[in-house]
Amino acid sequence: MDALNRLKNLVYRLREEGMDIRYLDLGAGWESPIMRSSPLIRRVCEAIITSAKDMQCTFIFEPGRVIAGNAGILVTKVLISSRIKIRILWLLMQA
Repeated sequence: MDALNRLKNLVYRLREEGMDIRYLDLGAGWESPIMRSSPLIRRVCEAIITSAKDMQCTFIFEPGRVIAGNAGILVTKVLISSRIKIRILWLLMQA
């Protein structure tokens, strides 16, 4: 919850500067249960709600691998590919 506390402080400072922060996208990254045992999503969300209920923000969660991880295969389409430097290949994919 340290990251959430730092995020809260940032949101409050930005609001003091006049920015209207109404939405926070906490991104993807929910671990797939097949990878290893992870905390239940419900417990994590409850902890975030309890800690952040005074922020007056709508939180956006992207489930990520928790939906597709158990499927064993994820069909994707490469939309854009680009080589960054010599050894880094960057791909924009749609799944």
